[in-house]
Amino acid sequence: MSNVFHATTGSLWRTSFVLDDGLAQAVFERLDELGLSAGMFEHEGDGGFTVERWRMEIVEAERPKLAAQRERLLELVGDLIPDLPDLAIEEITEAAWTEAMRREFPPVEAGRFYVHGSAQADQVPPDRIAIQIDAGLAFGSGEHATTKGCLLAFDRVLHRRAWRRILDMGTGSGILAIAAAKATRATVLAVDVDPVAVEVAAENVRTNGAAHRVTCRAGDGFATPGVFHPRGHDLIFANILANPLVAMADSLARALAPGGVAILSGLIDEQAARVEAAFRRTGLRSRRRLLIDRWVIITLRQPR
Repeated sequence: MSNVFHATTGSLWRTSFVLDDGLAQAVFERLDELGLSAGMFEHEGDGGFTVERWRMEIVEAERPKLAAQRERLLELVGDLIPDLPDLAIEEITEAAWTEAMRREFPPVEAGRFYVHGSAQADQVPPDRIAIQIDAGLAFGSGEHATTKGCLLAFDRVLHRRAWRRILDMGTGSGILAIAAAKATRATVLAVDVDPVAVEVAAENVRTNGAAHRVTCRAGDGFATPGVFHPRGHDLIFANILANPLVAMADSLARALAPGGVAILSGLIDEQAARVEAAFRRTGLRSRRRLLIDRWVIITLRQPR
């Protein structure tokens, strides 16, 4: 999932507000039009973390004025939430942001994969494929449940065939592309609509010694030059959001090789049936559905 940014100096400004579960996902799908990054996190109330309420965050390089920020949000999502909840605007330094990201995104263990920051490089369990992603001010705001789920789904199919061409659509920080390059001998194409995200992904690819296998490219989804290969991709990751997944169903199916596998995520449980139906109409067959903290990961296969 994208919504990635990279900044190196100065302060940032975070606007946050809390929404009930029924509204959060639809609002989040629009928030990346504002600021440098948008995030959606389980809200920590008096009883601890809960997915009944979600904390929405927008991070910007310049301090927004409260009244103007409310107007911007109402213009963007007012049809969904005409009674916008209270907004909190706070300054965050690079050091504070780095620490917050480390708390929000601890190491992820998923099958044979271990995603960690440089501070945990000496803590990688034996026989794991290590993927180093430093939080800092460059990160993917997709929930770790979706990243972990995609890695688990990949782990389950990894040794079932020889992988030659893999596409990571909406690569974000590049985690899935790096996992594919480290675990297979395939060539990997990592695509994101955000050019800054592509820069961050490329940096992470180099850090992980995978630049000889992974090409990072900015572009508009499946309209990106080079996305369609004459023989198709053996595997396509698409950890995005429900509405973009539905919109790209036909294109993704055409980009898959016969017998190819698609691993989709970025959606919550009540959206799964609609997404699966869109891909079923293309002829793809649903093979497995994984649920982690209400986030759904769907594995599909193209008939031979």
